[in-house]
Amino acid sequence: MATNRTKCRHGFRDNALPNGGRIVFLALWLNCVLAATVPGVAQHTQWHKANIHGHNIYYAVRGGGPELVFLHGGGDSGERSFVHQLDVFSEHHHIVAPDQVGQGRSPDVPGPLSYTAMMEDTAELLTVLKLRHVDVVGFSDGGILALMLAVRHPELVRRVVVSGVNIFPEGLRPDDLEELRATEIATPMTIDEKLTHLWLTSPTEEELNLGLLARISQPVLVISGDRDAITLEHTLKIFHALPNAELCVLPGTDHATFSGRSEWLNPIISSFLDRVRSAALAVPEF
Repeated sequence: MATNRTKCRHGFRDNALPNGGRIVFLALWLNCVLAATVPGVAQHTQWHKANIHGHNIYYAVRGGGPELVFLHGGGDSGERSFVHQLDVFSEHHHIVAPDQVGQGRSPDVPGPLSYTAMMEDTAELLTVLKLRHVDVVGFSDGGILALMLAVRHPELVRRVVVSGVNIFPEGLRPDDLEELRATEIATPMTIDEKLTHLWLTSPTEEELNLGLLARISQPVLVISGDRDAITLEHTLKIFHALPNAELCVLPGTDHATFSGRSEWLNPIISSFLDRVRSAALAVPEF
């Protein structure tokens, strides 16, 4: 879904849910981990390109530490979708942020856009870079790709953070769907036209569905604005389908969670990644 198309409930407890997931309440997160937003020295971004499936994919690299992959929203780039995250997370992570075909610095290719093709491009890039068991943060379209990666290439993915994600077009708010339908053309050629067609037809049931989500064993943090372009009902379906998920609904927030609520979201994500990693390290070996 587009980054410019519009949207955690707050409370005082971290409540367990029947499906084994947890709802993360904003007040607790902010009280516990606000210090994680204090910036340090900004890291320099380096740009590289790789030939992936016969076309060039550009990707940004920054920082050092555990691998963290940022997947951008539709029509945007890794650098712009996460402009308020790169400095913060590069202090303790090695960030890789690819630009998908026709978006950011990566040139377009003939034919329509496909979530499957973009997901396979991302998987191949990680393979070329010899990266496995990485943490993946995806916004909007990037979140769809992150979930698809966890399903089809589980060996590549350790943890997942997604925001503003739908698993079929009807997950979008009805007025946004109507607006997209009004601008669709029969033969999309430009990247904007291709994106409109993609959002109206995908993800397909073969790409993502509730049954596929149930196969994702990795920890997943599901984020939404309470005024998101994705309906809250749809987000809850995704959350309940995931076996090992946490939910964060940001109050007074639209689709632009990463750019509009970075002061809330950055410590929430940091705590999720650090806490899950710490818990994994604490498991005794026999």
